[in-house]
Amino acid sequence: MASVAQFAPIHLGLDVHRDTISVGILGPDQQVPEVDRIPHDEPSVRRLVGRLGDPRLLRACYEAGPTGFALARLLHRMGVRCEVIAPSLLPKAPGDKVKTDKRDCRGSSTGFVPHSRRHGL
Repeated sequence: MASVAQFAPIHLGLDVHRDTISVGILGPDQQVPEVDRIPHDEPSVRRLVGRLGDPRLLRACYEAGPTGFALARLLHRMGVRCEVIAPSLLPKAPGDKVKTDKRDCRGSSTGFVPHSRRHGL
C-alpha cells in the first residue's frame, strides 16, 4: 500500500535569470526547502523534473519578470503545474529589503504551500 507522502506534491520555487535558475525544492516531509542552481536551458530543466519523480506531483511557481513565459510553457508541456506570479504577491517579512536568489526561491517554494502544511497541522 502506498503512503500518503508518495502522493503529496513537491513544491518548486524558481528564481529565474537569463543564465541560471535557483530552485527551492520543498518535499512532502520538509519544512525548509533545499536550494539548487541549474543552467537556464531546456535539458537542465528536463533533468531537474526527471530527478524529482512524477511531474504531475510537482507544483512550480516563479516571479513574473523579463525572462517571460518560456519556462512556464516548457513545464506545462512536461506535465508540471506552474504559476507565474506577480512579485508583489510573494510573502515578505516587514522590513525585509535584502534580495538574494536563495531567499527568493525559498520564498516562492513556501509562499504558496497550504497554511496547514507550513505549520505542521
